[in-house]
Amino acid sequence: MNEFQKYKEASIYSMSGVELLQLLYDEAVSRLSKAEIALEDREYDLFDDCLLRVSRIVRYLGDILDM
Repeated sequence: MNEFQKYKEASIYSMSGVELLQLLYDEAVSRLSKAEIALEDREYDLFDDCLLRVSRIVRYLGDILDM
């Protein structure tokens, strides 16, 4: 693992619950935007990858959030 990855992992582990929730939400929105562009550009592999990542985020949030 390189130094940047170690730094990134350490910063994630030090986040509060609210900060982590915001990070996941922002990442989901970003991936949905990328998916929309990929679909318009007919880059179907990228589109599928983005939707897969968003679905993982949504499932994770569903598992950890107290409904």
